[in-house]
Amino acid sequence: MSNNKEIEIKHLVKRVPKGLDRHQSADIRQGYLIKEDEVVLRVRTAAWNSGEKTGFITVKGKGDKVRDEYEMEIPYLYALVFLGKCSHVLEKIRYIIPSIQSTCNETGHTIELDIFQGSLKGLVLAEVEFESEFQSLSCVPDWFGDDVTDRKDYSNVGLLYGGIPDDYSGTQYE
Repeated sequence: MSNNKEIEIKHLVKRVPKGLDRHQSADIRQGYLIKEDEVVLRVRTAAWNSGEKTGFITVKGKGDKVRDEYEMEIPYLYALVFLGKCSHVLEKIRYIIPSIQSTCNETGHTIELDIFQGSLKGLVLAEVEFESEFQSLSCVPDWFGDDVTDRKDYSNVGLLYGGIPDDYSGTQYE
């Protein structure tokens, strides 16, 4: 079980880079068993392009860029059962992109590119996790758009229950 602070930035994506099929990806489904102001309890399944299927249960505390996060892998079938208890389920394809594709000489950070499906189809976001808040100030690839880290309507919970924000202008594909 991970027991730590999550330090993460989230950006809109101006354009999706070429060659996504070269990267590891997963079909992700997630829902929330508890959704309160101070804490959420998320359940997630991930069906990886390698054939592996995983499940996770995660407690996330209050916050935007920095917050408490406790995550534990659980059997995939248990995660499916828990998802069945959720009133709303978010679907997305997540691509794991090494930061080497960044134009800013920053290494060691992985970009998680999420292409949403279902009711959120058309939305594309990128997330990057960091070891410290100072690192999170480092540059981002030129294909990133606006920083939406502090926008609740772009959080996964906000998207799942509120839909795509009205000011979202779309993403180009290379």
